[in-house]
Amino acid sequence: MSQIYNLNNLEDNKKCYGSFDKIKENTLKRIMEGEDNKHVHTLMTYCAVHHLDEALKHHNVWEGYSLQIEEKAKTLVELVRKHKPKNILEIGFNGGHSSLLFLINSSAKITSFDLGSNKYVDDGKKHIDKYYSSRHKLIKGNSLDTIPKFKLQNNEKFDMIFIDGGHEYNTAIGDLKNCLELAHENTIVIIDDVVRKAGWEKHYTTGPTKAWDDLKRESKLNEEKQEDYEPGHGMCWGKYNKNSDEILLNSYKNKNKKQMIETIVQLYHERKIKDLCLLGDLYIDYFGDINEKDTRLVYFFNGFGHQNVQNFSKAIDRYEHALNMENLEIDIKGWIYANLGPIYGQNSSSIPKIIHLLYFGETPFFNFQYKCVKSMIQHMPNYQIIIYNNKQPVNNKYWDALMKERNITIKNIVVPEYYDGFELKHFQYKADVVRLELLYEYGGVYLDLDMLIVKNFENVINTGKDLYLSKEGKGEGLINAFIACKPKNEFLKIWLDNFKSGLRMNNWAYHIRDTNRLLLERNKHYLLKYNIQILEHDNFMPFLWTERNKFVNIANHKFEDNNYGVHLFETILKDVLINNQFFEMLEEEKLQYYHNFKNDQFLNEYVFKNKTNGHFIELGACNGIENSQCYFFEKHKGWDGLAIEPCKFNKDDLKKNRKRPIYNAIGNEDNCVKTFIEYTCRELSGIKEKIDEKRKIDKINAYVAGTYQVEMISLLNLLYKQQMPNVIDFCGMDVEGSELDILKQYFKKNTRYLIQVFCVEINGDENYREIKSLFLKNNYYEIVNPYLKEIKFQGREITWEKYFIHKSLYPSIEPSLLYKESIIRELPSERVVLCLEEAPEKMNQVIEHLSDKQLKATIFQNNVHENPVIGCIESHIKAIEYAKLNDLAFILIFEDDILISDKIEQLNISSLPDKWDMLYFGGILTKMLQKNDKWVRGTIWCNHAYIVPSHMYDVILDKMSTFDKKELGEKKQNIDWFYTTQIHPEYECWLAIEQPIIQRESYSMIDKKVKWGNNFDWDTFTMKNI
Repeated sequence: MSQIYNLNNLEDNKKCYGSFDKIKENTLKRIMEGEDNKHVHTLMTYCAVHHLDEALKHHNVWEGYSLQIEEKAKTLVELVRKHKPKNILEIGFNGGHSSLLFLINSSAKITSFDLGSNKYVDDGKKHIDKYYSSRHKLIKGNSLDTIPKFKLQNNEKFDMIFIDGGHEYNTAIGDLKNCLELAHENTIVIIDDVVRKAGWEKHYTTGPTKAWDDLKRESKLNEEKQEDYEPGHGMCWGKYNKNSDEILLNSYKNKNKKQMIETIVQLYHERKIKDLCLLGDLYIDYFGDINEKDTRLVYFFNGFGHQNVQNFSKAIDRYEHALNMENLEIDIKGWIYANLGPIYGQNSSSIPKIIHLLYFGETPFFNFQYKCVKSMIQHMPNYQIIIYNNKQPVNNKYWDALMKERNITIKNIVVPEYYDGFELKHFQYKADVVRLELLYEYGGVYLDLDMLIVKNFENVINTGKDLYLSKEGKGEGLINAFIACKPKNEFLKIWLDNFKSGLRMNNWAYHIRDTNRLLLERNKHYLLKYNIQILEHDNFMPFLWTERNKFVNIANHKFEDNNYGVHLFETILKDVLINNQFFEMLEEEKLQYYHNFKNDQFLNEYVFKNKTNGHFIELGACNGIENSQCYFFEKHKGWDGLAIEPCKFNKDDLKKNRKRPIYNAIGNEDNCVKTFIEYTCRELSGIKEKIDEKRKIDKINAYVAGTYQVEMISLLNLLYKQQMPNVIDFCGMDVEGSELDILKQYFKKNTRYLIQVFCVEINGDENYREIKSLFLKNNYYEIVNPYLKEIKFQGREITWEKYFIHKSLYPSIEPSLLYKESIIRELPSERVVLCLEEAPEKMNQVIEHLSDKQLKATIFQNNVHENPVIGCIESHIKAIEYAKLNDLAFILIFEDDILISDKIEQLNISSLPDKWDMLYFGGILTKMLQKNDKWVRGTIWCNHAYIVPSHMYDVILDKMSTFDKKELGEKKQNIDWFYTTQIHPEYECWLAIEQPIIQRESYSMIDKKVKWGNNFDWDTFTMKNI
């Protein structure tokens, strides 16, 4: 025997005692003398093992021979002596070496399980029975069968379990699990051949190691220690995590199928989630393959349970399995959708406004393709259209005409010749690969070049889904001529991957037409997982390709409300399409604009972007065509609206040229008549009281052709009587001086209509300032018409045409068109400075400072009050009263110690918060409620520079009227106290983060000290870095 349990260097012992017989004699003597220590047990073990080796010397016993490794044997002895087990379960008896070690070193009874296929098993058992027959029992057979059988026949728990059986993973994990119910909470579990040291693994260690680690990961085992001894040899031990789950699971195993179902339903309704997971898993393990309502219901209940314990992967597996079961009930499907959707999560992004088109130059660019692209431009004006191309046609009138369109971008690409090593022999197949790759990467809308769009379809693809596909007909087939999606939708990648098989099916378009349908049929959960909507064929495929007559007569076809496009089936119907006059370039497609200053062209190309079926109001329509801002939209874009012109000279032409002529004059009053002057230059005609007659005669060389009475009507009343829609796209206003009156009355009384864009003719700087202030007050921003740079009128630049858009349209406008208004320069109707007559040096200083900044302001001189707190309040309140009395849209109030930095020019009107009631350009923030990149909202102290809009005048004045100013003065409750306690908590007051206006270091009469000195850091008090 070599190196077997050499705990105290047994080779030296042999030299000391002379022979094995001497060792045995010495050991026996020590025992008889009552010696019981580690050395004696070592000698006993050595002797016993030597005897066993002698009995097995005719066999080559290495398998399961735990005592081959000295350190491993030492560990086993130490564990047995430490825990003093009364009964031990062993899997893998083999030659009996480990059983013998346990028997020698404890008084425990051993139950061993072994296949019994080797002869040395019987010889080892015979040897052990000579000495320990009453303490050892051997059960032969596959442990995966014999241990469960043992459990059923014996109600026994073991203090120690030693597993050294089969080394395949399934055997090792099975043995570990089967022994669970044979253990109590303090049972020591030992498993052999668990090796973790890199490079020491062997083929027979991977199964036991993984089995142990898997159960540990599932919290079914608590590991105490693991040791690696040498390559291929290691051992691990710990305890089972015995909890109520195992006990509960065993109790459920006593139930039959019907009882399990009844219990699962009860557990669901009682929301006993843990139990629901355990029993549901058990039921699915037993009956999960039976497709019946009970099983489908259990899959849902079990998924619900795992979802609530945040075992999302298991919940997803259960829900998806149920969705793919045949005959799934509608109610169960609905429950699953409601629960599974949130687990999958949502993509909050939008489908990009891009239309992808492919043209590889395989055929000429035809008339019907041109018509289709034009239809996309017309009906989807907010979309960028990209044509991916590798070869542009030469001398093709349709292509050349298309290249002139602003919305078209050409991108050169390399067309794939192969996919997955398979040749793409048809250009359609090449397009199939490219379209899915583009959509996966960028998202957007893919349309075939033969998809004719008949109306805007944004509402179809803005329902919250991530991917939209369309049916081809009344069957289940899906087309690829229309696809819309958000970027990175994984279904596209799965679909594209299936091209590998689909392309090789030798079936036309199988890869693109059939694989998507089959994927969705075989994986019904994909619709939810990838957030897919299948559109009905009516949306984009209202005609079947067999209905040739409909394509021939397409010009006369009346499309239904749910028709958004028509697929023209170019491959099949090319002859019908090429010879159809409907697809030729019509004269009307060569758009004609009518306004002298290109207002209609500007609005169509930059603002409304070829929008169709809009609504307009044109005040000052003249004869309806010449210099008209709206005739283009009525004629070419199908807009509906009112053409208003009271000039009698134009009446007949207006009636002939326009669909809805109105002959009243628009003003700020209803049901009255006023004198109207008609000039020889009819465009200059207008209400007499509003016209600067001398200016017209001197500058325009226009003379009076006649005067007469006209009936007046307000804009608001006209809209109501003419039943105009609540949202109106455009109002053009050229009424020779009446514009401001009309707008004031409209904005003051309007609560119903939203006019998105105004074009207004202004009359001088003062008129412009008032009109612009009115628009700003009502959330309109000024934009510029780039065409005005190219146009002169009688040698002069066009400065009287002004354009205003509502803030709802602001994000859609190109930045180059935005008028960069500085808030401090453009927003206030008037700037006032609060000064003290007794402090002329400060007044002169602030006047000079404002002059340096090129800012005009009105000086309010006040006298020092005996109580400075009251004086300060009164000066601010007087400024508000002044603004109200003069009907100012906005007032900017300065105190006399302001210091304006260049940062103020960075605050444009476009940066204003969406909703605001007061704006502060400097101050101390003591409470923050909201923040964006330019402004912070909250409680703001210091009122040295702030803007108040007109809707706040009465609010401030009414609240102040409830206070006794004398009492405020006595309590030192100044204007800061009033605003921060009475206004800021209820209204939206914002402070500019960059603090563009601060206060100079100066003496405060209220605080009786110098303030804002010592490099006071204003940035700190905007909480700028929050």
